[in-house]
Formats: sequence, C-alpha cells, structure tokens
Amino acid sequence: MQPALAFEKVTAGYLPGRPVVERFDLQLMPGEFLALVGPSGCGKSTLLNLAAGLQTPDSGQVTVNGRPLAGLNRDAGYMQQVDTLLPWKSVLDNVALGLALRGVKKEEAQRRARHWLQTVGLAADADRHPAQLSGGMKKRAALAQMLITEPPILLLDEPFSALDAQLRQEMGAELVRLMQNRNRSVLLITHDLQEAIALADRVAVLSAGPSCRVVENLAIRLPHPRNVENMLQEPQFMDYHAALWQVLKQQARPVSACL
Repeated sequence: MQPALAFEKVTAGYLPGRPVVERFDLQLMPGEFLALVGPSGCGKSTLLNLAAGLQTPDSGQVTVNGRPLAGLNRDAGYMQQVDTLLPWKSVLDNVALGLALRGVKKEEAQRRARHWLQTVGLAADADRHPAQLSGGMKKRAALAQMLITEPPILLLDEPFSALDAQLRQEMGAELVRLMQNRNRSVLLITHDLQEAIALADRVAVLSAGPSCRVVENLAIRLPHPRNVENMLQEPQFMDYHAALWQVLKQQARPVSACL
C-alpha cells in the first residue's frame, strides 16, 4: 500500500546551510491519524508547509500517493493555528470559498456550505461574520471550510491551541466525530500529549532541532469510537502518556538551541 503522504530524505530550512529538517523520513498511511509532537523549534510547522506544498525541499522529496509533490498539494486541506476566515465575508461565504475558487457555481457552493455548517452545528449562524463568532465557533467554521472540498489528506497545525481546555476537548471530539467512517489521512501537530493520544492512531515524537528526526513511533491502540472528554478514564491512557513524556522530556532543550 502506498503512503498517502511521505517525506523521503527531506532537507529544508529558512536559511542556506541551516536546515530545520535534514534527511527526514516519515510516512502517513491511507486512513491513518498521525500526531507529531516535539520541542518548540524542531521543525513541525516546516513539515506541514512542505506537505502542503507551500515550501519546497532543498533536497529529497515529498510524495503524495507515491507521486512527487510539485507545487501546491491539491489533495490536502490545511488548518492553521491562526484565524484564516475572511472578516468581510459571511460564515456561509467563507465556508463556500474553496468550492467557488474551484469554479463551482454559487448556488451549488452555498448549498454544500449549508450542509457543512449543519454538520458542525453552525446552521443558524450562516449569515453572521467572523467578528460575531466565539473562538470555538470560528474553529467550527474553519473545519467546515477545510472539509467542504473533501480533501483526502488533512494537515492540522495546532488548530485548537488558542482555545481553553474545555473548548479544546469539545473541538477534538468534533474532529473525531467528523472523521468517523471517512477515509481520510490526518497529520496533526500538537504540543498537548493528551490531545495526541486521544485523537491519533499513532504518535511520532521528533527530536530537538536542528535536523530533527523521529525518535519514537507509538501506536495508540485505544478503542474506537473514542470519547475524548473521558479519555483520562481509559486504563491505558496514563501508560501511553508516561511512555511519550519519557521520550519527549529527553528532547527538551532551551528554545535558543532549536533556532
């Protein structure tokens, strides 16, 4: 089976001769939910930018379904930490934007946007603007905006990091619900081990930069469907958390050493 997404001996950086990742290898399999954790500055966001086609490797290659990625990754949806909703557009038009850019007629794009707003619980807020939404509602709208184009690969860069603990759990549960019975591959960056264990099928721990590498691959064999809110009650949860924390703390170093 071909990986949905693969990094093959990838080297990339912001400055010549100073790679953030060097000869980096990682595979995301079809239908897999993979979480990446690691020290600040180790290159996690760089990897997502490479996977999205927003950044080009200096050497090595990124492949999508076995084919080298050239330009933007049209098979991927990308949800970032920052709010990317356009403030002058309604929630409905924000969600429909991806289809409109693909040439879908306005009526059809809005029909499908209303369906996704219903799915994420924002049907009554279609005519509002982002400034009229709470933080959690904005994240729900961003989820709908990403999912409306039905991308087979989802790239998530700490999408819920700005939310409080309760909202973060609720959005994690929403993501798990939306992923059920859908053949999508997900690559999630997070600093939250609880979130990684609750959501992922596998957690990869990255070493401190520069030139990060995978130092641990841990399969999370918790049953599905998962109850994110009650994850701490799962008998195996603390075992997974302890194992990952033991590896992660060995990679900790001052942020200045990772830049």
